[in-house]
Amino acid sequence: MDRKETAFNSINPLKWAPKTKGRKAFIVLILLSCVVFATLKLVSGAMGAEETLSVKPQKYEEKIVATGLLQLEKETELVAEVSGIVKNIEIDDGISVSAGAVILSIDSSDLEYELKQKESAYLDEKGQYENLVNYEYQAAAEDLKRFDTARKKAEADWKAAELLYQEGAISGSERMTAKSAYDSSAAEWKKASLKAESLREGGSLRSSAYSQMMNAQSAYESKLEEKNKYTITAPWDAILLKTYVKEQQSIDPGDILADIGEAGSSYVAMELDEKYFPYLFKGMKAEIKLGDSRLSATEGTITVISPKINENTGTFSIEIGLPEDFPFQASDLTVNLEILISEDANAILIPQQYLIAGEHSVYIYADGKAMKKKI
Repeated sequence: MDRKETAFNSINPLKWAPKTKGRKAFIVLILLSCVVFATLKLVSGAMGAEETLSVKPQKYEEKIVATGLLQLEKETELVAEVSGIVKNIEIDDGISVSAGAVILSIDSSDLEYELKQKESAYLDEKGQYENLVNYEYQAAAEDLKRFDTARKKAEADWKAAELLYQEGAISGSERMTAKSAYDSSAAEWKKASLKAESLREGGSLRSSAYSQMMNAQSAYESKLEEKNKYTITAPWDAILLKTYVKEQQSIDPGDILADIGEAGSSYVAMELDEKYFPYLFKGMKAEIKLGDSRLSATEGTITVISPKINENTGTFSIEIGLPEDFPFQASDLTVNLEILISEDANAILIPQQYLIAGEHSVYIYADGKAMKKKI
């Protein structure tokens, strides 16, 4: 045996396992394994000394081991729209809140008096309008009905007086008295009719009262909207990622107050070398781990595989979805990942120093002899 053939510097193990193109080599190795009772004795003469190593089939897994960033699907900055002093910070960083929950408040004492005035004016106009619709109009309609009845009676009396006067049964003064009563009743009816008309839907008085109420409501809501800018709330179910201000701190419009992310929307984003592109597919499982080995791993699923390769880095991006009960929510937190791309239950693992340089061959020791075999 030429010892130079088996002398190697590296001791990194190489995998030999069945692949589509290597099926013939696999059969040869399996037959050879049977001859030596599934145990190979390999011979190496590295560093000038011959030695043998027994190897047995064992489980082998080929994995992509990398790091990624834990991120949230939706993130945003909460920015001040008004100037003032931070009054209260209601929640701490890392706490999840429901949509509408108060995150922090800004002192708005100067607005309170104005807001109460606007609210009072609006409620007053609203009360007047509702009184007009529900009571004044009904009263005017009843008055109109009553005056209409009186007008019709006065008209009948006047017409009867005219006939009597023509027949000489009554005097002219009595005739004029009946005519005056009718004219007065008709005037009252006309006045009541105009009032009822103005108070009905579309009438001038009702339209004017409605317009005044809406103007008062608009002024109140505008002031209320301004007041609401002093209370910072979560726009959706969120986690508070970072607060940039402190209580009693002075702020101005445009200042960043806090960062929030959408609660329960965690995923892992990462970049991989383009050589791994052919081995990945959507739905493939990935093991995610945070911190050291004391924390148990979480199984995620590849949800996005970008088909675009970054020409500067030679990488492509993927996203890994996480289960709903994933216990950690953070932004840009580094996590460790393992993606299993192949496995074999009966692979032969051979240390590199037992391979013949430049060949896919080893020396197998059997029956007191070392035989060179290709793998």
